[in-house]
Amino acid sequence: MTLTLNVSEDTAQRVADMVVGCRVDRGAAVIAAATNLFTVAGGNVKLVAFYGEIMVLIDGANQLTLTYDVDVKNTNVYVDTVLGSQGADIDTFVAGRMIYLPAEAGALTNTAAGGACPVDIAPDMVLPPGHFDLTSTGTTTTGTIRWSLWYIPIDAGAYVYAT
Repeated sequence: MTLTLNVSEDTAQRVADMVVGCRVDRGAAVIAAATNLFTVAGGNVKLVAFYGEIMVLIDGANQLTLTYDVDVKNTNVYVDTVLGSQGADIDTFVAGRMIYLPAEAGALTNTAAGGACPVDIAPDMVLPPGHFDLTSTGTTTTGTIRWSLWYIPIDAGAYVYAT
């Protein structure tokens, strides 16, 4: 007997949005020295969950740092907050390994090979308009990571998009 979803895919997505939060995905891409992953626009949001999954083995020795840059209105000053960093070289991480935010800002946490990661572990943070930046210490020519973020809008008109 084959089991099928007894509701439409759209309904299933809406239920997930109501339970976890609105999800934004960023497709798999090669790690650059500095990459803007997501942008918060239109007001404050609550970060619910955030993770990356290695899709193709990464070829270069890389250490990652994830920062959140607050776009301060009416000034040219940007405030960077380090949300987490990965001290180990991720070129040893196989496809399927996941990287996620810890319960408190600090070291990025990673799963064992092919392990699962919790979706509700991200610290509950209120994020003003700004963007998530991922920086890498190494040069990579192959290997990709895809990213997903869940959030709940706080201000009317607030949203997150992949960049």
